[in-house]
Amino acid sequence: MIKEYLNQYEYDTDYEFDVNTVDDIKDERIKNEVLALYKSIDEYTEQKNIMDAKFKQYNKGNKKGYSPDDIIYFCNYHKIKCFGYDWKMNQFITNKNDLTNFNKNSPAFVFYFNDSHIYLIKDTAMRKSLLHSNDKSDIISLISKEANKNKSEREIKVDIPFEEWCDGESINIYITGQRVVNNTFYKLICNGEVYNNGVKSCEKDGIIKFTYKNKNKIIYNPDYYMVIKSIENLNNRNVDVKYKFQNQKMSTLAMEFLKNEFSSLPLSNMNESGDYIFNCDYIRNCQFNGWISEPESKDNLHAYDYNKHYTSCLMGLDCTFGWPVYSVFDEVKPFDGYIEAGFYYINTDNFFPFKGAGWYDADLVHYAIQCKLIKKKNILKQYKASTVLDVDNFETFIKDVYNLFDNAKYAINTLIGIFGCNYKSKNIHHFTQDNRLVLSELEANKDTKVKYVYKSEFMKENKDDKHIDMDNFNPDEHMKTESPLIFHVYNDKRVKSFQNYLPFFYRIYNISAMKMHQMATKIGGTVRGVFTDTIIFEGKITKPKCNKNIIGGIRSTSVKDFTKCMYTTPRASNYKI
Repeated sequence: MIKEYLNQYEYDTDYEFDVNTVDDIKDERIKNEVLALYKSIDEYTEQKNIMDAKFKQYNKGNKKGYSPDDIIYFCNYHKIKCFGYDWKMNQFITNKNDLTNFNKNSPAFVFYFNDSHIYLIKDTAMRKSLLHSNDKSDIISLISKEANKNKSEREIKVDIPFEEWCDGESINIYITGQRVVNNTFYKLICNGEVYNNGVKSCEKDGIIKFTYKNKNKIIYNPDYYMVIKSIENLNNRNVDVKYKFQNQKMSTLAMEFLKNEFSSLPLSNMNESGDYIFNCDYIRNCQFNGWISEPESKDNLHAYDYNKHYTSCLMGLDCTFGWPVYSVFDEVKPFDGYIEAGFYYINTDNFFPFKGAGWYDADLVHYAIQCKLIKKKNILKQYKASTVLDVDNFETFIKDVYNLFDNAKYAINTLIGIFGCNYKSKNIHHFTQDNRLVLSELEANKDTKVKYVYKSEFMKENKDDKHIDMDNFNPDEHMKTESPLIFHVYNDKRVKSFQNYLPFFYRIYNISAMKMHQMATKIGGTVRGVFTDTIIFEGKITKPKCNKNIIGGIRSTSVKDFTKCMYTTPRASNYKI
């Protein structure tokens, strides 16, 4: 038996050990050493078999690691108290009743188990709250602080010269100048430096983010200074909610403020027929921004606009109905004769405030009936909401934004822009000179697109098209200078969200049209142009009472130069209802 144990180990020896039992050993000292070795091998084998069995039991996926039972076994072996908690901070395992002789010199092993990871809890306040109190209300915040305690926040630098972009390591460098990040990124490519890590782009501003040398992130954020100032104002209040800069824009900070402190803003979750309404051509293009007709003369033109126009629309000023929030159970139905919060399909050839036949908000429809622009018989369909927020739902929020935010009007206007978004873009970008990689990606992913990047786009100040002199044309030279510098392989596929704020977005623009028509009716004359919140009149008018200091107040403004008329043909009623 001893020989079998010893032969498991490939030790080189200079002597022959030729005994089969302990009793065969004559030397008492060697005999005792063999007995001790025998005992230690047995203990090791027993513990190893237990651990292997536990490992197989809890590790069916063949993953490496230890289970809570392994920790209990370890703690029992070393006489240490153990307390394990799940992600809800409910105790699910302990050995406090298993032993009576715990080692008083060893602290308890306290941990929580989440997402296949075991986290040791060392924070004194957290341990005390878990072990000696039934109140777990502050545990989550303590865990968050513990998890982030050793994470060093990235240093921030703003609008530093390009020469300093590679200084330091793991720094967030924010650039507020428009297209500076985009143009620099492409000029680096022209110089042979390609950076593919963390590249993000948007349609308006091109490349807005990428990781540069030393893991420094270059980020375009035109709102940086406004956001920082607004966060300072928000955090200077005596309230529990605190805000932290996380590359927000003014729009996203306003949304964060709205959700944090004015209850959660419910999303509409529409069925197929409802979703179709808010994505069809019979609700789009409801804004007015152009000349309706050419003025007869420049000498008799007048212009007026609303102060903080879209803010007043969101406040619900002069409105009757609330804000519709749809569920999948709300259905499109024939008009029942009663106007309530929601949208209605109108058959009309009116261009202002309507734009012909289409879906319009209850307030605009109600106003048009009062003004005799339409009759109830023009209302063919209704899409009423089962949940309706109060007409002044946003009023207190807006007042606080104007008290606390830097450039509050901009924050509200861009927040409304968020309401109009019902998709997320994949925003994946890669730059390569390997056309084989491009072809393989195009073959593998049907959503992949490719752009050619030419050096002349970014390195020449004069980008005017030049005629090619065919008599002196050198194809080889042309290929060297005008062939693509690099391929931009990207996937900007939009993933549609069926939960959105589109009803709010289109309601605001319908309220805007209503208010613009109210101004036109009050002032008179001939409406020559409507530009968002401004109307240009010609002829004899009734001068309105102006107040530029209040939200929604009318004020005089400058007259624009005439350019060309916008498309003014009302939509025909070809909608399939």
